[in-house]
Amino acid sequence: MESEGESTTLKMHNILGWSFRTLMDETKSSGVYEWPRDGKDKNGGSLSSGVYPFGLNAGEFNQTKKMVLMK
Repeated sequence: MESEGESTTLKMHNILGWSFRTLMDETKSSGVYEWPRDGKDKNGGSLSSGVYPFGLNAGEFNQTKKMVLMK
């Protein structure tokens, strides 16, 4: 029997911790997924080069990592 999945969100943050783009907010089962990294904010504007934290929350799992955007 396949599990129904967990409520899962993937959000990008600025250096102050404010979420500025939600890349995914839906129910997902365990697995490997890919999301676009287009260098845009939620309004479609270009982001500056820099380090951006992102957070993945899936059920009880919470993890924050950093990504580097270089232009």
